[in-house]
Amino acid sequence: MNDSFSYIVEFLKSYNGVVTMFVSVVAVAAVAIGICTYFMVRAAYSLLRVTRRQAQLTQEGIDLAREKFLASHRPKIVVHSIEYWRVPGDEKTDRVGASILCFNKGRTAAEDVEIRGDITVSIDLGGPDIQRTSIRTFSHVASGQKFRFDLESERHVADSALYTRRQNLPQPIYCIGTIIYCDKNKTRRETGFCFVVDNERQRWISAKRSEHEYQY
Repeated sequence: MNDSFSYIVEFLKSYNGVVTMFVSVVAVAAVAIGICTYFMVRAAYSLLRVTRRQAQLTQEGIDLAREKFLASHRPKIVVHSIEYWRVPGDEKTDRVGASILCFNKGRTAAEDVEIRGDITVSIDLGGPDIQRTSIRTFSHVASGQKFRFDLESERHVADSALYTRRQNLPQPIYCIGTIIYCDKNKTRRETGFCFVVDNERQRWISAKRSEHEYQY
């Protein structure tokens, strides 16, 4: 009887030792798994940041390529020349006018073209956002196509030189306006022009007014 009891006690001691060892191994394994999980989470987070940064750089590259493509494949209307035009008036008195020739130098067509402008006598021309008189419209101007439009004034040719001398202003008569159009993506584009009369030679020359002479 005593031998059986002693055997049971020894067996329980051995079993407890095995259980303790197993629990210790499981605890160590849990710690190891926790450490591995921590480093895996950090690695996954770092990979996620790298992936997001790479995606951002890729999108930036796509946007830049798109901007370059649109910049090189867009309509671009420029003013090629302007002629001093004597508009026939009453009693054989001609009035000051202008005939302007433009080209679409861009690679694509310009759509919904609207020309606004005036011939005016003024020192203060105002800002480029002033809505001037509508002169002419074109629904479509192909790449390489040219077009012409005319502006007329009520000021007599003879009066323009007299006005200049009286006001002591060298060149006060301006031909100013804008050419508004869209590209195929309906992006609004605009060309501004500003010329001034050279009364001695009866011609239009650039007014050198950067706020009114532009392209975008």
